[in-house]
Amino acid sequence: RFWGQQTGIIEAIEKEYHLTSLGKIVFDIAGDPYLENEQTLWLLHWQLSTNPAALYIWPYLMNFWHEPELMSSTILKSLKRELCDNVKLSDSSLSSMISVFFHTYSSTEKKGKDNAFTEDNRDSPLVLLHLLENERYKSSYDNKPEMAYQFRRSSKPEISQRLFAYTLINFWQKHAPDEKTLSFNEIIRSAGAPGHIFKIPEDELKRRLEEIAEVTSGLLTYSS
Repeated sequence: RFWGQQTGIIEAIEKEYHLTSLGKIVFDIAGDPYLENEQTLWLLHWQLSTNPAALYIWPYLMNFWHEPELMSSTILKSLKRELCDNVKLSDSSLSSMISVFFHTYSSTEKKGKDNAFTEDNRDSPLVLLHLLENERYKSSYDNKPEMAYQFRRSSKPEISQRLFAYTLINFWQKHAPDEKTLSFNEIIRSAGAPGHIFKIPEDELKRRLEEIAEVTSGLLTYSS
């Protein structure tokens, strides 16, 4: 229920839960209720990373984290400085959020007693996106070993042009709803832009924009 709401798939109406318009697309039009289509997984990642009401660890790390590595201790330190007095959360709560983020994209699946899988050690479906890579143990600033990760910033041909166009329009409506044009820099560097959320290299982003007219039947066009 929690993740369904955070990704915008379901909503509460008079204490009952119903599919949203996006949920109906996933369940009915796309016919993917079991998350078997990778495009659905990227769409859910987009929803988590651009939803201001979601766990703010997602928008923060996807848009404002520019360090080469992601480690729980350094993220916690930076997050506390960023939040200041605006959000009152304990270190343990923040650490739990960071752990959930890592668990969402990195495989930690292991068997419990009697070789049985439990809900707590099952992998998230978004692990299949391979968004985090180069996992290795490294000493933190207090000399304790902890896992270090990096975002996969390489080309992502698995993201379809149709999904890219959808996210671009979605970003445009939120970022500059009254503007008829967007700059290349806005699309790759602005918070909530596809370039940030999908970690797409600049050359790939430019190629996708050059082909955007075809997939949108001329609704969107790109000019250098």
